Amino acid sequence: MLNTDQPERVFLVVLRPDKAFDPATAAGVVAMLKHRSNGNAELAFSSQDGSFIGIYVKARLAAAQIRAAVDERMTTKDRGFVLVTELGPDFAAIGNSSGWRHLQRLMRE
Repeated sequence: MLNTDQPERVFLVVLRPDKAFDPATAAGVVAMLKHRSNGNAELAFSSQDGSFIGIYVKARLAAAQIRAAVDERMTTKDRGFVLVTELGPDFAAIGNSSGWRHLQRLMRE
């Protein structure tokens, strides 16, 4: 699924399934994205109740390819909301300092 014609880009993938993620499902989505992005995927954040998660992905993929990969991993009953958006070097954040450190690292590499 890697597209070597594309430059590497950093994306934020936000998932809010119809029902709360169990830890195994969330870990499975992160692991799948790590595999598809040559190891460049990190959990950015998750809600305390497990109702949504965010994942940083750095890959030579289009946003639609990442969304399709997430669709393949999630079952029909898990589908709710999926957003894949490209991130740029100009961002500002507060709180969740480990998540922002991951993002800064991905932007520098």
